[in-house]
Amino acid sequence: MNQENIVKLVQYWIEGSEEDFDTMNILFSNKKYVYTLFFLHLSLEKLLKALFVKTYKVQAPITHNLINLLERLDPKTLLKYEKLLSTLMPYCIEARYPESKELLYKTTTNELAVDFMNQAEELKKWITTKLL
Repeated sequence: MNQENIVKLVQYWIEGSEEDFDTMNILFSNKKYVYTLFFLHLSLEKLLKALFVKTYKVQAPITHNLINLLERLDPKTLLKYEKLLSTLMPYCIEARYPESKELLYKTTTNELAVDFMNQAEELKKWITTKLL
């Protein structure tokens, strides 16, 4: 992949992440906590994919697995964020299916969403620094 395409693809993932992050904040302000965390997952996924493209100069893998993405980028950093990422994973997949969605609605509170958002902000800053 040539440098121009890499830059465009990285920018594509960053812009998508920013849009998802904005959507997450709107959903949070409307007390839609399950979808807040769904969009938090999407936002982090896209930032990780931007970093993947920048680092390896290839297309990002087709995956929603945040742990796998971060492990391939920086295994040491994964150790710090693995619990957060593994806890966010159900919001990407299970939030789409009725039997799991019901449980998520019962257990996802304002406090939980705030906690995840705060933890994710640290990871977002780390990724952003690497993208500079």
